[in-house]
Parts: sequence; C-alpha cells; structure tokens
Amino acid sequence: MSNQGSDSKEQRDAERVILAKLAETLSQEYGRPIRLDHPKPKAWNMEMDGYCPDPLIFVEAWARIGVASASQQHKVVVDFFKMHYAEDLSGQKAHKILAVMSEDCTKFLQGKSWKKSAAERYGIEVRLVEVPIETLESVQKAQVRQGEKQTRSLPAIPETMAQFSGPNTFLEDDLEAAQEA
Repeated sequence: MSNQGSDSKEQRDAERVILAKLAETLSQEYGRPIRLDHPKPKAWNMEMDGYCPDPLIFVEAWARIGVASASQQHKVVVDFFKMHYAEDLSGQKAHKILAVMSEDCTKFLQGKSWKKSAAERYGIEVRLVEVPIETLESVQKAQVRQGEKQTRSLPAIPETMAQFSGPNTFLEDDLEAAQEA
C-alpha cells in the first residue's frame, strides 16, 4: 500500500519487513524458496508490493497499527481490485494476499462486511505477519507523528506477537472473540 498520503519511511521500511517475513513463511508452505521482489510485468502498468511469477503470488503489504479510517479501508479495497485485476490480466489463478502486521487494522474485514465478502469472493487472503517488536514500535511512532491519536486508534504494542496466537488468517472465531472481549 505504498505511496499514500500518510505513508512514511518507517511504514515503507515495515512493508519491506512484512514482505521478507511473508516470503519466509511462503517458502515453508510451498516447500521451496519464494521471492516476492520480482519485477512486475510492465504491460500491466501497475505496482504491486510483492510479486512472484512462479507460483503466481500478488501481495499488498500494509504497515498499519490500529483501526482503519474510511479512506484507509477504501485504499485496501482498491488493492483488492488491483490484485484481482492483475490475476485476470495474467490469465491464471494467483495467490493474492493482503499482508498486515496488526489485526486491529482489519476489523472492517470481519463479520458480515461486504468488504470481507468481496475479499473472500475474489480469493484474497488477509494474513497477519509476525514482525519484530522494533518494527511495530517504529510504525506506531510514525503514526503518532502523522497525527494519529494514541487513545483512539493505536493499541498498546504487545511484548511479543504471541498475543496474536492462532491461525494467520482471520476467521469468524476471531470476530466472536473480539466482540466478547
């Protein structure tokens, strides 16, 4: 989700960390090395945060902590469309991933949201990627500097990512647990 108005060097750096960690995980899942930094086909005339031609993988990384604003939600939906469109242009099935470092920013993709339904319909996986605590802290500081209100949308940074236990994708059980809390 690069080149946004609220983008910062810290967030761009965090997106690179997200992509590197995701590539490690995907390499284990696919049983072979996966790189997400291949050059994108110029004919497509679009940028993608992460791209692998074989197996075909499209990734949009989102370095955000806290609840997403309406405009941020819109940008995510645009990224969904972009990945779906790239898959269509490729003529083959792709693994499409929105990679995030914080669960909070994806709350709008849970429950009965039309945005969640669209992601599911078009086969877009929302995946939580574990990043170092320093990366979380850096993004949190950048968001505060950008005018985010700490009390409104930025949760306390956990000691470790262990608090995000469970599957890497968001399921109905996650929503129910969040609503009960």
